[in-house]
Amino acid sequence: MALAILNMFDFIRYRKWFYLLSLVLVVVSLFGLFSWGLNWGIDFRGGSSIYVEYQNERPAISDLRSELNQLDLGEVEVRTAGEKGVMIQLTETLDDELRDEILLQLEQDHQLVEGSYEFENISATISQDLANKTQRAVFISILVILIYVSWAFIKINRPVPSWQYGLTALLALIFDVMIMLGVFIFLGQFMGLEINVPIITALLIVFGYSVNDSVVVFDRIRENLLKGVGRDYSETVNYAINQSLGRSLKTSLTTIVVLLFLLLLGGSTLYFFALALIVGIISGTYSSLFIASPLLVDLYQWRFKNRN
Repeated sequence: MALAILNMFDFIRYRKWFYLLSLVLVVVSLFGLFSWGLNWGIDFRGGSSIYVEYQNERPAISDLRSELNQLDLGEVEVRTAGEKGVMIQLTETLDDELRDEILLQLEQDHQLVEGSYEFENISATISQDLANKTQRAVFISILVILIYVSWAFIKINRPVPSWQYGLTALLALIFDVMIMLGVFIFLGQFMGLEINVPIITALLIVFGYSVNDSVVVFDRIRENLLKGVGRDYSETVNYAINQSLGRSLKTSLTTIVVLLFLLLLGGSTLYFFALALIVGIISGTYSSLFIASPLLVDLYQWRFKNRN
């Protein structure tokens, strides 16, 4: 056992470099947040969306945008959807008359597929209510995670109290959220990604994935403590990280392979959802191994230093 510990990579020794990398990524995300902000979709800011599909060749997006600008619709976003479809989003709700004008404009030179038309109006009141519910869902999820992890490790209150396992899992989760937000911000700025309900769903999925990965490492720490593995707490934690490394990487890679197929073959509707999950899984795997567990060692050393 002692020889196995000595032959393992010393994650704890280099943890400050991992913290530095994490800090740089968070700072970049914060820069994007304060510079550009999040590009909220109509689910959260209200407006209208229209989907149409053309029978033959789809017109150029630039041409469609120029034609729609003639109707004085305000801010309009036009993007491709599938092979021949077009999704149009506006910041204002539309009445039936203006909606028909838009359809006539879209069908001016190219025939639409009969029955392909889809229209949705979301009022500002509904979008605000959805935004409030989303905030509550995220807050409650984080609170429940903190309570659950603290309770799950209540039997190992030494050498660190069980609530610190919940705290470090929460800090790792905050890092994951910041990284995902940073990616969303830059994609929103340069690729037109909008934060909608599927993206929020991906964020909540990553919450569970990240915490599960952290709990796996924490469970190894608990087993090692009960067995008396390691000369001190830092060595016990380092051994647990090494034990969990292979399992975490294999699980993440197999999940990412499936998501890559979804990304490439799922069409534009699932593209950003799959991309968000890929980013979240990579971030969650990193944070559980290089942030959550090493932070336990720092909390232990800080507590031990203050006690003396």
